[in-house]
Amino acid sequence: MGPHRFDELRLARNLPSPSALGLRILELTRGEDFEQAELVELLRSDPALTGRILQLANAAASGAPVADVHEAAMRLGARTIRSVALGFTLLETRVPGGGSFQADLYWSRALAVAVSAQGLAEDAGLDPVTHFTLGLLSEVGQLALACVHTERYSRVWEDPRAARRAGLMALEVREFEIDHVEVSACLLRDWGLPDAFVHALLAAAGRLSSGEGDHATAERSGQVLRLAQALGRVLSNDPREPVVSRGVALDELLGTAASLGHDASALLQRASALGEVWRSWARTTGVRAIGDPLGDLSLALVQARLREPAPVPMVAPAAPLEHDPFALTLDAPEVGSESGTERPDRVLLVESRAGAFGALEEALESGDYETLEARGHRAALELALHMHPQVVLIESPADPGPALELLRVLRRSTVGRSMHLIVLTGATREEVSVDLLDAGADDVLVMPATARLVLARVRVGCRNARERARLLDAERSSFRSAAEMGLLGRRLRSAALTDPLTGLPNRRFGMQQLKQEWERSRRSGQPLSVALVDLDHFKAINDGGGHDIGDAVLREVSDTLGESSRAGDMVARVGGEEFLVLVPGGDLETAQVAAERLRRAVEDLPPLHLDEPVALTISVGVATREAWMRGIDDLLRTADQALYRAKAAGRNRVCSGGEDSGPRAVSA
Repeated sequence: MGPHRFDELRLARNLPSPSALGLRILELTRGEDFEQAELVELLRSDPALTGRILQLANAAASGAPVADVHEAAMRLGARTIRSVALGFTLLETRVPGGGSFQADLYWSRALAVAVSAQGLAEDAGLDPVTHFTLGLLSEVGQLALACVHTERYSRVWEDPRAARRAGLMALEVREFEIDHVEVSACLLRDWGLPDAFVHALLAAAGRLSSGEGDHATAERSGQVLRLAQALGRVLSNDPREPVVSRGVALDELLGTAASLGHDASALLQRASALGEVWRSWARTTGVRAIGDPLGDLSLALVQARLREPAPVPMVAPAAPLEHDPFALTLDAPEVGSESGTERPDRVLLVESRAGAFGALEEALESGDYETLEARGHRAALELALHMHPQVVLIESPADPGPALELLRVLRRSTVGRSMHLIVLTGATREEVSVDLLDAGADDVLVMPATARLVLARVRVGCRNARERARLLDAERSSFRSAAEMGLLGRRLRSAALTDPLTGLPNRRFGMQQLKQEWERSRRSGQPLSVALVDLDHFKAINDGGGHDIGDAVLREVSDTLGESSRAGDMVARVGGEEFLVLVPGGDLETAQVAAERLRRAVEDLPPLHLDEPVALTISVGVATREAWMRGIDDLLRTADQALYRAKAAGRNRVCSGGEDSGPRAVSA
């Protein structure tokens, strides 16, 4: 089937999204007329992002080391900086609670894919920085599905079949009518990344249509990405089953290498070197490098592992992950409860000097408030994200800078959105109070103020925090409903376009795709071919075995056609025992070879045993778009005439369209 729509992209808020700084960079660089100095200033406002960009620029540079972000921006270019900033700011994304999807393992693997893509692109003479970002974002659809459908995706994630990438995607399609490759493509388009990113992503999955972009370049990048994804799974083995996880990943890596014509031994040696780079990146980005180092792998041992693969056991639920206090969580527990029991309202006291709150702390404790203390704003952030207080009292001396930064960081997180933030400041200037309120403070009190007044403001803050928590809970419920509606809509569309017996696209969808490919072929001048397939002697099978046997035969033949068709081709059931095969970008000879492969695959099926054995065969008529044809009706009519000749000539053969065409011997 063609690409699905991920409606949750519009309906749900719990999606991977860049930080506030990342959004500002995306917005600034959306046009061509921005100032380079403004971009550099934005980058310098985040020391962590600056360090990562310098590290990436130096990894890709062959000349003198890059020591300044301005020079890095000049070397890498604005478009590359835009993509890199997006990838790095997404590292803050976490998954809502309630599921077993391991965000740490996801980001560890994404970083391993990024490093692998960078190294392999350099080996292939491609831009390493672009491919680093492509690798980092290539499977962001997994994160999106986990954020939007947390519990459903956790079930997919825990399924032993998800250990293999193909198995994971099959499970995703069964559960969501879409897989993470399609979701990733939706997100990359929505973020405004270059079309080349999406084309490489689709090429890696074997889904790039012939008329999309620079096909040759996309295929080269797609091959790099396919290998990088396989390498990433080897480097970042699953901590729940590390030995089996790496064994399965090695199987996939060697299979991918063989399919792309790469030497497996050299690739494994490259993997060992890339593993060290990956761990270095993991340390600087704060991503946990899960799993043991790859070590000195012997190709002979790997080949022995392939000859007798270990079974994949049922995966036990993951142990709770250590909490990262500086990862801004997307979800918060319901305020006023902890483990199902009521607890007193919490007040976090953030002081810049010892004893700053004095009698106020005693008054809060005597009023049945649970108080927490933090010296400095970094410790305050850790406590706030761990303990979820209803009210945060921030002492701010004359310099409001640290308080402003704490307010902004808290307001960027979902947890902080439900808190009531009060600043006690010694600055009497009105501008300071205005700045604090603009940064996210709910209330500003100029000191000195009485404990009685502060307590009154705290009571108001607790009421507001509880109300905000209720609103957030209702909002999350609305998002879950929106996500379910998106899934339901996709399933309804899929049901309307799917043949219920065989699971193949139905006639309606087949004709829609044929019209789209016809228009693409007409605009681009690329060839377009079709094949009409008819199951031989199907009436005799139905009459001799009954409709149940006939249905089983149709399902078997449909599965065979789908599995034996080329990547990028589409098989649809358009009649009782008739099928349409689209061959986009294929000329008549290509379509004949593809049709002959289908014919042989069906011929090789075991015979059907009724009163006597009945061989299963198909007849195929092939046609290609020609200059005289006015539309798809002419193309289909030509293919139908070729099919009629194949039937008349004795069935179980391929004929091509055209006035003088007869049966032809072709080789697969």
